[in-house]
Amino acid sequence: MPEHAGSDRSGRRRGRLSRELVMTTALALVDRDGLSGLSMRRLAAELGVEAMALYRYAAGKDALLDGLVEAVFGEFLATLREAPPDTPGQPLIPQARAGDWRGELHRTVREIHRV
Repeated sequence: MPEHAGSDRSGRRRGRLSRELVMTTALALVDRDGLSGLSMRRLAAELGVEAMALYRYAAGKDALLDGLVEAVFGEFLATLREAPPDTPGQPLIPQARAGDWRGELHRTVREIHRV
C-alpha cells in the first residue's frame, strides 16, 4: 500500500502538533471513551506521536485536564454569544420575562447543557 502525503506507514497523521490539536483530540477521546480513558499514552497514540511529544503542550494529565476545561468553557462562551435570547413575550419558563435574570440564567444553563 503506498504512503499518502501526511501519513506514516501505519496510516497515522504526520504533521505539526499544536495545543489546539492536542486539546481537540483529547476532548474527542474523552467523548468517545470517557474521562477514565484519557491518558498521555492513549492521546499520543491517537495523534500518532510519542507520549513525550505531548509534554510540550501539557505538563501532565492534570494540565491536560485543565486545558480540556478551558476548551469546553471557550466553546460554551462562543455558543452563548451566538445563542439568541429567549423571544420577548414567549419566555421558555413562564415566570421569566425577556431581560429578566431568570430568563438569562435559563438560557445560560440550556447552552451549558447543549455544549
